[in-house]
Amino acid sequence: MVYLKMPGSSLTQLWEGDNVHLVNLKVCDIRRSKELIKIMDLSGVPNLEELDLGECSSLVEIPSSIQLCRKLTKISVSGCVNLCGFPSDLRLTSLEEVDLYECPRIAQLPELPSTVKTLSIYRSGIKQVTAACIGHLTRLQTL
Repeated sequence: MVYLKMPGSSLTQLWEGDNVHLVNLKVCDIRRSKELIKIMDLSGVPNLEELDLGECSSLVEIPSSIQLCRKLTKISVSGCVNLCGFPSDLRLTSLEEVDLYECPRIAQLPELPSTVKTLSIYRSGIKQVTAACIGHLTRLQTL
């Protein structure tokens, strides 16, 4: 299992260019990388299981290519206070944990797969959660 663990790094961009092929990468932990602004195309990391971007306060967008990470079980963007671009539909059938804690610019709950067990939206910009939004989350244990 390959891990990329660089918490607190000075990265401004994750990957350079669009031709990154890290097919064995399972865990990417770059939380607290306060200068991270951009994540490039994620299509080259199809086996990614965990993505921790917590407290990357300069990050503004999660690319739609995250849909290609079919094995992703956990995504954390907690404390990404400038994050305003998040895919509206996460069709990731392995996804179990979504952490949007303290993301005030995320105003709408993305459409999530029924596999999600843990969803954190406290102190996010999401003002309303209806049964229509989460009623299909049959495995949800923690909200």
